Amino acid sequence: MTTLATSIPLRGRDTASIPAGVVRPSSDSTERSAPGLGLVLAVNCVPEDADPGVAAFWRALSAALAARGIQLVIASTAPLNDPDLQVIDIPFHVTGFAERYRTRSGGQASVPESAVKDVARWYGCAHGEAALGLSLATEFFTDLLLTLRPSAVLGWQSVNPLTRALRQCARAADLPFWSGERGWVRNTLMFDMGENNALGEVNLSLACASLRDRFAPSSQTLTALAARARGAADLGRYRAQERISGPALRAKLGIPAAARVVALFAHGEPSLNALDNATQRQFHDLSGELLQERLDAVTDELLARGAWLIVQEHPFNRSNGKTMRLKKSPRVIGVEENVSSVLDAADHYLFTLATLQFDAAFLDKSFGLLTRSALYRAGEPPLISDYVDVRGFLDAVMDTAAWPQRSARLRRDIAFQYENFLLDIEPGAVDASAQRWSAHLAQLVRRVDGGLDERVDRFLGKWAVVG
Repeated sequence: MTTLATSIPLRGRDTASIPAGVVRPSSDSTERSAPGLGLVLAVNCVPEDADPGVAAFWRALSAALAARGIQLVIASTAPLNDPDLQVIDIPFHVTGFAERYRTRSGGQASVPESAVKDVARWYGCAHGEAALGLSLATEFFTDLLLTLRPSAVLGWQSVNPLTRALRQCARAADLPFWSGERGWVRNTLMFDMGENNALGEVNLSLACASLRDRFAPSSQTLTALAARARGAADLGRYRAQERISGPALRAKLGIPAAARVVALFAHGEPSLNALDNATQRQFHDLSGELLQERLDAVTDELLARGAWLIVQEHPFNRSNGKTMRLKKSPRVIGVEENVSSVLDAADHYLFTLATLQFDAAFLDKSFGLLTRSALYRAGEPPLISDYVDVRGFLDAVMDTAAWPQRSARLRRDIAFQYENFLLDIEPGAVDASAQRWSAHLAQLVRRVDGGLDERVDRFLGKWAVVG
């Protein structure tokens, strides 16, 4: 079976090979509504069973772009079982390119040594394996871009080595590039020309900062966002244990009902810290050593106050063996529970870069940050490095009287991002979001030329895997 060939319906001169409802690109189109005005290449890394909303968005976007004469081609690391989608199967890891395409290379693309080191640290693999995988991934993406000649490229999750390799190829080809991923707000997506996993355009753009300062959220938006956070059956974004009540979790963990409990939710800091570029760590006020030092100081202070600390690591940190070191105390507990159960059980929260804080802003419990996240602005929520000592930081976190005013400002900023930067993929909103994003991408017209068939044949001749 030729897996790659059957994944690219663009190539077939026999129109029977093209899925129903998909119009083959054409180079002789003259009307705006006709096919052939361009191709958009997008990367998907989310399994459909993990988040069906993402797959629903790709289907809606494909249809919305097709109506504008533009084809969507998805390079996917996970199966997308829809015959109307044009999908190219690619490895999930950069190192997977070496396993799949070791004999398909035309000469191994040159890649920077710093990028090879980043891949080796990210995956914990040998330098040679990282170099070969990155070289082949770069060659594959370069050939794919030369084949499809897209008008825009959408990567997935900006610090992912796969996306970083594709971004470099797109920049070398002078192509517009966005990084996509699941959005800060639940059931949304975000596409950012900057580093959406770092600070993002919402924080870095001068124009956006000016608009945000003048923004007044509607009560309808605030009510909808609050309902989304408070009404969710599970606020986690990955498979987890069944949700139980806060009191039930306290009982399970042996925590007295009257105890003060603080929950820390860590995110993907080990992955960000694995990259060679220290600048992003400085922007985020983050390094592995600094985060551990802050956790130790916070733990000591909480124990001195008689409080309990629950630590919920990101599931990827646990699977990669990159969790933080916890103090040995019966009142410090590392858990792998349902996120909503932990939220219910705690009185206050601490976050690093976890997107969960965007939900927590609507839960009426105060929280603070151990690192500078995308939500942080002008001293809110409390950030540990803004205080002289950890005692002052925790006093601010636990100041429930100050929290309603702080929360109102955070909710306003979240509403600004939701209305202007995020694409809603709730079942009733996904079509409108696809229309909005397709209209934006349709500004980039790069007509499909008559050489596409020949280029795809060459691409398949080199990269098709027979098995």
